[in-house]
Amino acid sequence: MTEETEVESEDNKTEDIDSLLDEFDSDTKEEPKEVEDTPDPRLDMVESLVARQEQQDLEATVTQVKGLDENLKDIPDRIVKNLLRAEAADDPRIQKAYNARFQNPEKWQTVQKTLAKTLGEQLQRPDSRVTSDTEAARAAVKGSSTTQPDESLKIDVENLGSMSDREFKELEKRALRG
Repeated sequence: MTEETEVESEDNKTEDIDSLLDEFDSDTKEEPKEVEDTPDPRLDMVESLVARQEQQDLEATVTQVKGLDENLKDIPDRIVKNLLRAEAADDPRIQKAYNARFQNPEKWQTVQKTLAKTLGEQLQRPDSRVTSDTEAARAAVKGSSTTQPDESLKIDVENLGSMSDREFKELEKRALRG
C-alpha cells in the first residue's frame, strides 16, 4: 500500500464514523416514548417496608433515650418522640446524626446520651420531699389566724334545738358576717 492509499482509507473511516454518528444523532431526535403512570406494586411494597423500619427505628431510639435519663422514664413515649422531633427540627445536625447512625454507632450513642440529658433537665420534676414540705407549709399558713374568734359566734350546740327560728336566723347572720 502506498501512502496515498493509506490516507484515503483513513478518510473513508472518518466518513464512516461520521455517518454512524449521524445515525445515532437521528435516533436521539426521536420523541421519547411516554412512560406509563401505573404504579409499580413492588415500589409501593418497598416504600411500605422502609416506612415501617423507620418507625421501628424511631421507637427504639425513644426507648433508648428514655432509658438513659431517670427523669424520662415515666414520660409517655409519644411525648419523648415529639420532643426528639422538636430538637431535630431546631438543630438539623441531630437529624444528620440519626441518618448516619449505622455508619457511626458510637457517635449516635453519644448524641443520644446528650439528648437524654438535655430532655431530662428540661423535664426535671421537683423533689417530692421538697414539694410535700412546701405544701404542708402552705396548708399551715392558710389555716392559721392572727385574730381571736368572736365570742358572740360561739354556738351552744346543746341549745340549738331549743332556739326559735328567729334566734337561729340571727345566729346564722352573725356567723356569715364573720
